[in-house]
Amino acid sequence: VFAHGSNSTGPVNKGAIELLARFSVVTIEKFQGECANSGSPGPQCQQEAAITDVLQRVRMINPDVTTLFYYNSVINFKQYAWDGDGFPQAQLLRNSSGDLITVEHNGPVSVFDFGQAAARAEFIAECANATNTGWVDGCFVDRVMDGSPCCIDAVGTAATSGAGGWKCAEPSSPLTAAQCLAYDQGHMDVVSNLTAAIAPGPIIANHAFTTATDLYPDLNITGSMTESLPADESGISMLQWHAERGLAIEAHVGDCEPPGPGRTTVLAHFLIGAGRLAYFGCGAWSSSSDSWDDRWFEEFSRPLGPPVADAVKDNSTGVWTRSFDGVHGRTNVSWSASTGGSIQWAGFAPPPPAPPPQPTRQCP
Repeated sequence: VFAHGSNSTGPVNKGAIELLARFSVVTIEKFQGECANSGSPGPQCQQEAAITDVLQRVRMINPDVTTLFYYNSVINFKQYAWDGDGFPQAQLLRNSSGDLITVEHNGPVSVFDFGQAAARAEFIAECANATNTGWVDGCFVDRVMDGSPCCIDAVGTAATSGAGGWKCAEPSSPLTAAQCLAYDQGHMDVVSNLTAAIAPGPIIANHAFTTATDLYPDLNITGSMTESLPADESGISMLQWHAERGLAIEAHVGDCEPPGPGRTTVLAHFLIGAGRLAYFGCGAWSSSSDSWDDRWFEEFSRPLGPPVADAVKDNSTGVWTRSFDGVHGRTNVSWSASTGGSIQWAGFAPPPPAPPPQPTRQCP
């Protein structure tokens, strides 16, 4: 299981650190701490140090946790110091008139110019510097699936919106097709080259792959995240697709379900398709809560064991089934789109049924 988030109001408290140390993988987001969430964030926020501090405290409790440093491969978030006074201005994306190209994220934000070798080197050094602290294993790279944020498609036609459906901010004058293609190639190169720079540390790239097509067949990374695992058979296919290729996948399912049938269904759906490098997670990217207790399910502590085989679907009923052999015996999992999920945990009694409603007292 994995945890991915940040505390927007300040340092993470001791209880939350102890909880994070129970996860297999922990990523701390870009909005860690009060400064990053203020009205005027800047390099003084030292977001790198704020992220690393949390990961260090987690690793001091559990050295086996894989810790990931978050940064974005499109947006130049102002709270990062970049080993100085922010990302070098000369290495930001500009049009032929020298005006900054921006994307919308709570206002216009500048973009890295990955068409420049110097910008690629600066971006790679940010991740390498984090891993060189000894407390960070690798990096989580966001928006890897985005093309050029310059409102021109691959054949040079002006578009009405930027990558990921974002509206392009001013200036309205876009880049040339050649600039866009250089940016796109540089974007892929910088992510792939990260792997060599921090080897053997992992690189998890957000939405890097899909089951419909291998978006970037030459992308040399450890795996990807899906921010919202589809709660249907396409989600199972996505998990299986990663397993077949030896790729990790962080399968995020949205809000954390409370105990009950809803939680059982999302866990069963995940277990039907999960491979050895699949990780389950839930919850908001940034929270003002003092604790992240909702992210840890009681079921995570149960010894599941390896799968007996891949999942099998009964085409006559639409039900998928899979079994796992652990220290307590065999756990049986089933899931279907129509009936939801079921997990018969070995060594754990099923929860008692809800008591019947009590009659209300009537006046005579």
